[in-house]
Amino acid sequence: MSVKKIEIKDNPKQDVVVAVDISDNDINLTNLKKTVKMFKDLTENYLMNGTVVLFDNKVEYSIDIRDYEHLDEFSINKTEKVNFNNMFDFVKEITADNPAGLFKVFVLSDNMDSIDKDNDPNIPINWLTTKKVEVPYGEILKF
Repeated sequence: MSVKKIEIKDNPKQDVVVAVDISDNDINLTNLKKTVKMFKDLTENYLMNGTVVLFDNKVEYSIDIRDYEHLDEFSINKTEKVNFNNMFDFVKEITADNPAGLFKVFVLSDNMDSIDKDNDPNIPINWLTTKKVEVPYGEILKF
């Protein structure tokens, strides 16, 4: 199977978005696949649609969460820069058909100091991080 970026117009209504910050040089695709599989299993159990978004300073790829096995087929060129606002704008577009609050966004990142504190995206965000930090909006889920 060849992996391609899913165009926004081709995405069905999304219930779960797993956004992965790939700007970190320490990203481990095997661990990432295990984490995304957990979300895939969750979406299947509750008959939800889900998308995995890989981003750094822009959205690099998005795939259906059921295709998580193919994450390691992506050619990831790490920029070491991250822009959460670009990712949030993309998430708003792919969740536009959902009533407010009927979807969840899980952001996997350790670059919490790069969050634009003055630009709350007004979407339900759960930050998954290995660091003990404060965030200006959303909830922290430490893993």
